[in-house]
Amino acid sequence: MASNYQYSLQGCVASLKASCSLLESSINSLDEGVRDFPRLKTVLQNERIFEVVPESEVNTIKSSLAGEVEPQILDLLKKADASIARLERREKNLIAKAQLQEVRLQQATRTGFKVLS
Repeated sequence: MASNYQYSLQGCVASLKASCSLLESSINSLDEGVRDFPRLKTVLQNERIFEVVPESEVNTIKSSLAGEVEPQILDLLKKADASIARLERREKNLIAKAQLQEVRLQQATRTGFKVLS
């Protein structure tokens, strides 16, 4: 009878070990699946904040910004105009120089001088 009782206990112990093993593997699987949840919760958490600003304040800020930017834009336009005028003068000088060289070339060919290419 003691032997029968011993076999029953051994069966219970084996069953308990198998259950513990199954629970441990389940815990490991769950741990791998939920380990990153706190970080994901933080990453996915959205907080939307909308602030209503009166239209008069928007217009005031617009005019203030325009007051700050307009002088800079006008200064840049003056510099651009000066650069364009400088380039136009240079173009006229180069055209005049090219015409002068053309006249000299024609005179040189008429007088019989050899022209270097």
